[in-house]
Amino acid sequence: MRLFRLIPFLMISVHFIAAQEVDRVVAEMQRAQAACRERMRPYASTRDYTIRKSDKERGAVKVVLSHPSPQEFHFEIIDSTGGMAERAVRKALENEAQIARAPEVAEITPRNYRFELLGKEWLAGREHYVIGITPHERSKALLDGRIWVDAETYRVRRVAGRVSKNPSFWVKEINLVLNFGEVRGMWLKTDSQAVAQIRWAGEYHFNAQDTDVALLRQPSVVARKNTPPTRIRTAAALAASEAMLRP
Repeated sequence: MRLFRLIPFLMISVHFIAAQEVDRVVAEMQRAQAACRERMRPYASTRDYTIRKSDKERGAVKVVLSHPSPQEFHFEIIDSTGGMAERAVRKALENEAQIARAPEVAEITPRNYRFELLGKEWLAGREHYVIGITPHERSKALLDGRIWVDAETYRVRRVAGRVSKNPSFWVKEINLVLNFGEVRGMWLKTDSQAVAQIRWAGEYHFNAQDTDVALLRQPSVVARKNTPPTRIRTAAALAASEAMLRP
């Protein structure tokens, strides 16, 4: 009889301890995010998109990206198979630029999310906290899913989930996986996978890989609209000049 009386008390205690632990991890994560923002420097990179449907490649897009400051995001499509693939990539990049101008709308903070500690997992050879994230409100900038937080550095290594609000009538659902890592002393997104359910068109897979990261001296390396694309090939080529690189 005493055991049955203890069970509710033990469940409440476990829930209280877990809540305290997730609050601690989230607080450390926010401090780590602030430290990562302080280490950010102007940079450029190349991003390669591959679009597939039913395991068949349907398109490819190459983009040069420029981040003159944390609130600035510019892009230039330099090679593309065109069609729906390019239109989808362009729309995604426009959304990314919009979020860069107002990053608070997508930040993984208590302002935007509720958190639940789900356990621990090993990822990239390191132990991580796995935390469930649930948006306070539906938004195209927020995910309903999970994050993996390094148990030592408290930096977010992976974010995975479903976009909580469909971006348009044509897109019924989007599931994302974003991976992060240290590149040139900065904590950056290194690759991503998106699975989109397109109305009347089926399921499409978008894979993106960020490479050729170069630090910048100038505020931007992306060409103006009237600059021929042939003048730009990769971020590495753009950053080859020493005048564009920060020592």
